[in-house]
Amino acid sequence: MTEKRQAILAAAKSLFSENSYHSTGVDKIAAVSGASKMTLYSQFGSKEQLIVEVLRLRDEEFIASLRQAMDKASPGLARLAAIFEWHGAWFRQPDFHGCLFIKASQEFAGQSEPVLAASRAHKSLILGLIERCLVEAAVQEPSAQARLLFTLIEGMIVSAQMFGPDSGMLPGWPQIEAIVKGQLH
Repeated sequence: MTEKRQAILAAAKSLFSENSYHSTGVDKIAAVSGASKMTLYSQFGSKEQLIVEVLRLRDEEFIASLRQAMDKASPGLARLAAIFEWHGAWFRQPDFHGCLFIKASQEFAGQSEPVLAASRAHKSLILGLIERCLVEAAVQEPSAQARLLFTLIEGMIVSAQMFGPDSGMLPGWPQIEAIVKGQLH
């Protein structure tokens, strides 16, 4: 990846996170990245394609970091706890402005299938990681339980964005663990 492409992606990711996709123009992205609009369009073709590439980059970073945290824990409930703990740490980061994928889903509903597909792919991967932990823990109906916990995490993300990082971690792991342990074989 060229330095200009990296600079454009980094600037776009930061601006989209802090603001919105629709309110962030390519002029601003070009200015912040130090690239010209012509370079931006030659690298990405369109703003929509730039957004898709930002989502792919964020997905790679997010999943790599989350998997690293999970790999430090034992299979099963400890890995599930690591997912929740990782999210709590993310909420406390100074650059936390919510989820780029949730934001994309809201802003592009019914407008851009490539943007929505990138968002769905990321969220499906998270759901799969949760389900894998539940299978490892021998939880009854791991798919149904994974959907419940996935929905809880998504709500925690929105809550942390709206009300601050501590509200994002309610309920806490002990309450979540009690729900999950109630479903063990």
